[in-house]
Amino acid sequence: MKLSIPILLLALAAPLMAGDSGPKKNSRTAVFTLYFRNADLNSDGVIDWEEFQGTVGASDIPVLTEWRFLYMADFIKTASVRSRAAIPEGIFLDTYIRYAGGLRVPKPSKIQRFNLADDNDDGFLNIDEYRQTRRTAAATDGSIGKSFNKIDKNRDGKISPQEFGITKV
Repeated sequence: MKLSIPILLLALAAPLMAGDSGPKKNSRTAVFTLYFRNADLNSDGVIDWEEFQGTVGASDIPVLTEWRFLYMADFIKTASVRSRAAIPEGIFLDTYIRYAGGLRVPKPSKIQRFNLADDNDDGFLNIDEYRQTRRTAAATDGSIGKSFNKIDKNRDGKISPQEFGITKV
């Protein structure tokens, strides 16, 4: 129920978001500020990873949710995806308004999806890591195993970048 009010507000505000000046910009800012505050469960002024997973920015593909969060938190642009030492604090209101108001988060490349899923940084995807690249709603153990085995051409129990379809690492 918590998401229904902001979604309704987004739908009502959509016609107002066509421009970037005057009352339209103020309406957009007000709508997304309200949505941000609803998502910021601990009211600290930052949408952290746990809070972001409950927003409309989240995807049913776990690596895409992580990508969007890291991108909006400016982590992707300032650090390597493979280097998870610096965890971003989160998404601040001004950034949230920019992206929720129309600035698109670019889609991650295949190598970026692979690197995000490779939790242990060994350069391969095991079946649990591979699961993060699939839609959660359709990801039954049987379907994941079947898909994993189809990609794992050499049957070594892990997917290499080449088996994932990445030609340059």
